Amino acid sequence: MEMKPEQLTLKNGMRVVVVPMAGLASVTVLTMVGVGSRFEVKGKVGISHFLEHLPFKGTQHYPTPLSIATAIDGVGGKHNAFTSKDYTGYWVKVADQHLDLALDVVSDLLLTPRLQAKDIEMERGVILEEIKYHDDDPPWKVSNVFDELVFEGSPLAFDTAGYKHTVSQMTRADFLAHYDGWYDPKNVTVGVVGKISDDRSQMTELLENYFSKGASRKGGGKRTFGLPEQTKPRLKVFYKKTEQAHFHLGYPAIGWENEDRYGLGVLSTVLGGNSSAWLFNEIREKRGLAYYAYAGADMYKETGSLSAFEGVTVGKIDEAIKVTLEQFNKMNDGKVSEMEVDRAKEYLVGKMSLDLEDSSVMANMVVRKLLLENKVETADEVMAKIKKVTREQVVRLAKAIMKPEKLNLAIVGPYKDEAKFEKLI
Repeated sequence: MEMKPEQLTLKNGMRVVVVPMAGLASVTVLTMVGVGSRFEVKGKVGISHFLEHLPFKGTQHYPTPLSIATAIDGVGGKHNAFTSKDYTGYWVKVADQHLDLALDVVSDLLLTPRLQAKDIEMERGVILEEIKYHDDDPPWKVSNVFDELVFEGSPLAFDTAGYKHTVSQMTRADFLAHYDGWYDPKNVTVGVVGKISDDRSQMTELLENYFSKGASRKGGGKRTFGLPEQTKPRLKVFYKKTEQAHFHLGYPAIGWENEDRYGLGVLSTVLGGNSSAWLFNEIREKRGLAYYAYAGADMYKETGSLSAFEGVTVGKIDEAIKVTLEQFNKMNDGKVSEMEVDRAKEYLVGKMSLDLEDSSVMANMVVRKLLLENKVETADEVMAKIKKVTREQVVRLAKAIMKPEKLNLAIVGPYKDEAKFEKLI
């Protein structure tokens, strides 16, 4: 799978990573801006996500939402955007002969949004409905509650979508200031991945043409990192009348900048990364306590979290939490075999090989890596790092992360008494 990413820097300072993928008929253009909810202040929580919606209301070349959708739908393409805690992304995927269209649409969304007052008011209602939608979705809600716990005292605890009271108060001036401060080309990384020309001078000329449009931005957005030390277990129960209880149980962990993240990926896979993992087997297959029972690591630039997440029978949540803690303790005690570690590594490498057959998945990997880690790597180089993970590394990570005083339990379900759960942690 050796497809060598190549980094280019445009005249305006924007970084680009280009990856030719032989055998594909598609090309993905993805741009990530180095701003997300973790860079917001309390009164403006959700502004990055709200702003992500607004370019789709109209740009320089595509003045209406329908004109953008029609352009992409007309060639059978796909387009969307997303906001995370670390970055905001816009992407278009099309058949390779429509690369110019993809570049034009993505660069317009990024560099020439109209940000008109009437569009802001129209989209405000959409965002508020999105927040309600997420609040009504227990697995989504419990994930946000867990973030509030594990990242308490940090902007990482903010809900990326924002809150009703913050979204309701945002003004056009707020969006213009946020856009001007963060959408500086030097804070943007672009990926062009798929069936593309090997002529780099031609590609550079094409990129300069499309990504030099729009007014210059002053930049100046500042990043503030850091996570207050957790000294005792934390618990939060969000009451909701549900037929199934949902919980996240876990710890603060490491981020993208830490090379141990490959070991963390193996650890979380053994613990609950698939249907042959410990949690799925113990919680669902042996005891029938849950419909889903998995584990995973969420990683941001310099920190992250490791958690189990389950949807369980309301009356048996205590048992599910106890069994989950037993699996944590088993890992922390080093009771993981070489065979289990090797199997997890093979799973991760195999899954990655399949996933990266998609130009959009490859684009996401290389752009995020350049944005957050300031490097470009081939898929083979990443897979080699996964294969080098040892059992000893996994055990060391478990002991470093799974400390009793750093445990966090978030629950969404029909419970009003937190005391019964405090006893469990």
